[in-house]
Amino acid sequence: MSDSTATSGNVTLRCPFCLTLNRLDLGAEGQPVCGKCRKPILLDRPVRVEGEDFETLISDAEIPVLVDFYADWCGPCKVMAPILDDIARERTGKLLVAKLDTDRSPDIARRFGIQGIPTLILFRAGEPVARQTGALPRPAIEEMLSPTSSAADSAGALFALDGPAATRSPSGAAIRDVSAFRPTAAITASTTGLVRTSWSNNGSSRSH
Repeated sequence: MSDSTATSGNVTLRCPFCLTLNRLDLGAEGQPVCGKCRKPILLDRPVRVEGEDFETLISDAEIPVLVDFYADWCGPCKVMAPILDDIARERTGKLLVAKLDTDRSPDIARRFGIQGIPTLILFRAGEPVARQTGALPRPAIEEMLSPTSSAADSAGALFALDGPAATRSPSGAAIRDVSAFRPTAAITASTTGLVRTSWSNNGSSRSH
């Protein structure tokens, strides 16, 4: 399903080849290329971001950005990866799918209260407006992205929620986490970063 209601805009991304930051006009015809090395910047697939590049992308993007908080060791993350690949390809220019490795960017993971992965957070105009944790089927992700979703108003902001279903964004706004019991890898904070914990079917855990 494509997001026909969205319009193209600009995003700021680092070239994976020469590491130059580029301000890309997604409404322009043709494949975006780096302004310095002229190599292609592929937006028809999830882009990996971390650190300051994450902050720049989220704050400057003029289109919605769906961020997949993941880790290479996470089994449920791998299950959901092909779905995100398809969504990135089908919504190129209207939605940017980004991936943030929680092992490489633990400070950002803690900032957004990531306690289980995969966690998807949808950003509009620099603010998180929807959030789900666990390996999701395609229809659930499409519903999360829909501007007419029951979780969002016409401006793309979530209805304020209180209680255990509400999570506060860094700016203090309430964002909805409608996660149910889904395959999830839990991560817990430590003084040295994030400790990964794999959960078995019987509820026991093993830390790494």
